Amino acid sequence: YIISGVLLVGGIIICIFKGVTLDTSFVGGAMLKYSYTGEADIAKSEQAATDVLNRPASIQVTTDLITHEKKMVVTLAGNEGLSPEDQAKLYDELTKINEGVNIELSESYIVEPYIGKQALVNSAKAIILASVFIVVYVAIRFSTISGISAGIMALFALIHDNAIVLFVFALFGIPLNDAFVAVTLTIIGYSINDTIVIYDRIRENQKNEQLSLTELLNSSVTQTIGRSINTSVATVMCILLVFVFSYIYGIQSIVVFSLPMLFGLISGCYSTICIAGTLWVSWRKFITKRKEVKQGKIA
Repeated sequence: YIISGVLLVGGIIICIFKGVTLDTSFVGGAMLKYSYTGEADIAKSEQAATDVLNRPASIQVTTDLITHEKKMVVTLAGNEGLSPEDQAKLYDELTKINEGVNIELSESYIVEPYIGKQALVNSAKAIILASVFIVVYVAIRFSTISGISAGIMALFALIHDNAIVLFVFALFGIPLNDAFVAVTLTIIGYSINDTIVIYDRIRENQKNEQLSLTELLNSSVTQTIGRSINTSVATVMCILLVFVFSYIYGIQSIVVFSLPMLFGLISGCYSTICIAGTLWVSWRKFITKRKEVKQGKIA
């Protein structure tokens, strides 16, 4: 509880001071892709785009693995579109800043605020529905160990994991986009799978009536911890390779997916072993104590 408390408080502080931003796919905006040859000054280009268009701009650089062509992706926040005159002004400023660099506009598109809002709402619905169905499944499947409380405690562990993912996006300044939704849903499925393994072991060990709740949890976690760690290490190694190669080759869309996924997988392993079962035992003890107080067994 102390470790998780420190992580969550630290993450909240990061979000407060660094802020959490939404990508154009959620709030609307414009995106322009320029192919270029040579060495462009990305920092100056980003500042120039912000000044010329009078709206927040960010620039990312990607490299095609096959053609090795470099692309400068300019993302413009805001609800307004981008007129041909503004595109021309931006192009002139970029060529002026990056003298000697051959820059050509290869693609541009606008995301309307309404479409972005719908995408955000649909993403939230997907996450909420996945969480609700998980609670229902665990409640039915593990009714012998007080299924509804097991499901709710598993959900709290999933919220913990996805909060860690959110903090990673804030820490590295990655705008929340469709990658965040993909990572969140993946972590929900991955983490609950490990938690169900422990719940299944608890259900089997519950037949030994001599074990207290704490002993029951400790025994069940001990019997499954090797499987949980081995599975997580194998998965983390795969995602780590994906992150390393996408970072080396500048595939930004994969970087912003694999980096938060790394932290989410580690958090998922930790919460499965240390949080979900512990919350379940704490809740069961609380309920038992309340019943005993009502029956007059405890003063």
